[in-house]
Amino acid sequence: MYFSKRTYGVIAGASILTMAIIAMFSYGYVFEKLIVKGDPIETFNNLKSSYNIFVTGIIGWAAILLLDVLVAWSLHHFFKELNPGLSLLTAMLRIVYSMGLAYAIFQLVPIVPLLGSPTERYGLVLMKIKSFELIWSKSLIIFGFHLIGLGFVVSKVVNNFNKFGYLIVFAGLCYVLLNLVKVTFPSLAEGIVMAELILSLPMAMAEIGLGFWLLTKGRKAYALNRKELLI
Repeated sequence: MYFSKRTYGVIAGASILTMAIIAMFSYGYVFEKLIVKGDPIETFNNLKSSYNIFVTGIIGWAAILLLDVLVAWSLHHFFKELNPGLSLLTAMLRIVYSMGLAYAIFQLVPIVPLLGSPTERYGLVLMKIKSFELIWSKSLIIFGFHLIGLGFVVSKVVNNFNKFGYLIVFAGLCYVLLNLVKVTFPSLAEGIVMAELILSLPMAMAEIGLGFWLLTKGRKAYALNRKELLI
């Protein structure tokens, strides 16, 4: 099925922005507010008292997963004429990341029946949450490489927006380095919280900014770039 460049851009941009909104709930609220690191009893009680919210959070993760696949497909079709090989590679990396995210989400599903169990399984719930976080961190390393490749593709777009590609590359490097530390040196995970808070702004700006650009000016920039390619 073939769509216009504008349609691919709108699909990718809308999906990126929708993911950001869902992530604010599924991660920003459910994980940041309900899960208390180092306290399995309070975490269990929070999840049990907010059972419906936790289940909705898992559904939100599933929606993010589907949107990630949609973004990989639409970004490849939008940018493939600028750099076919690199565009395809970045799409494949995002698909691999999505597979890792899917596996991580499956770690959360068994928690649901445990919250309704007459036996309070604090340790098992915490173990599943840690498993989710570890698998997701490993997957985010791959996502970081996806952003690095995507940033170099975006840097080929004409006009001043091409400089935005370097912000996307920087965001990708942040994802790779921060999550490498989490995976390789788990004891340092707590120590990089401040670094994550500082770097979260440019990381968010890179992804959300790309989403807005694809929705508003992506088609025009692509048309200008195509003229240069034809000269």
